[in-house]
Amino acid sequence: MRKLVLIVPCLLFILTGVFAQNTTVTGKVTDPSGNPLPRASIKEKGTKNGTIANDLGVFSITVPQGQNC
Repeated sequence: MRKLVLIVPCLLFILTGVFAQNTTVTGKVTDPSGNPLPRASIKEKGTKNGTIANDLGVFSITVPQGQNC
């Protein structure tokens, strides 16, 4: 019984780590004509997490897995 009491919290800790992973979202910001928008800012909605697109409009941002972008 004592082993079970020690194993259950360990398993919960491990499973929490598995489900709390991050996802990297990449993309390219363009205007309606398809031209890249250099230095455009990208922000995760409802957070302070953000990034800036490079000179070709390409960006990469890490967000918690399962978030709507």
